[in-house]
Amino acid sequence: MTTRTLGIGSLKGGVAKTTTALHLGAALASAARPVLVIDGDPLRPLTAWASAGRLPHYLVVMDEQRAARTGAARDVALVVLDLAGGDADALTGVAGDLDILVVPSTPDALALSAAQRTLDALPTGANARVLLTMIPPKPSKAGESAAQTLRDAGLTVLRTTVPRLTAFADAAAVGCLVSDLPGPRAARGADAYRLLAKEVQTWLSGKRQK
Repeated sequence: MTTRTLGIGSLKGGVAKTTTALHLGAALASAARPVLVIDGDPLRPLTAWASAGRLPHYLVVMDEQRAARTGAARDVALVVLDLAGGDADALTGVAGDLDILVVPSTPDALALSAAQRTLDALPTGANARVLLTMIPPKPSKAGESAAQTLRDAGLTVLRTTVPRLTAFADAAAVGCLVSDLPGPRAARGADAYRLLAKEVQTWLSGKRQK
């Protein structure tokens, strides 16, 4: 089995890196094709999220030490790696081994600057794109403005954006996916990651976006 590896990383914390690793992994998985999500953050946020035992069986979460010890990556088609936040050495050390790297960024100026620094720190040939997260609702144009700022800086930005929703914090608090929560806001969060998964699948397959 050929295993593809998708990294989620940023030199800035608080940009929905862990939320993205978990929910994108779930959206890319299925009952027949499980996804391994590796918790590479020393604070182990994914491990804490999974500890309630409420995640679907097709989403396997473990830290990088256990994954290496058990060889779990050999048994799945896709690995999603949640990289240590703010660790430039860890990011650049693995970037060349990733099939693709998603760099989450909120739309504020500090985060956008960090996203640019993250991509600048990557080795030549790294396949990375920015994901805008925590986008405020309309009439705010923060998402559109941030995307244009990044494009003007020569960065590639994913079309899908993730809205700012308290439902993600609620899901983390009880250890489930946002799709398991009731209400339209939770549904919006789940839909965002389903759309992102489709875009990432196209990216992984190397097909041109229309």
